Amino acid sequence: MRSILKQFHKLAITTTLRAEESIIAQFIGYYLGYVA
Repeated sequence: MRSILKQFHKLAITTTLRAEESIIAQFIGYYLGYVA
């Protein structure tokens, strides 16, 4: 089970790095909007 989670985590990181700022900016904007 943990190995699957590790692989999924790696995939998520790789996807984020690949899509870079668009996803990060969306996430930050959504997070800030949610907090505020």
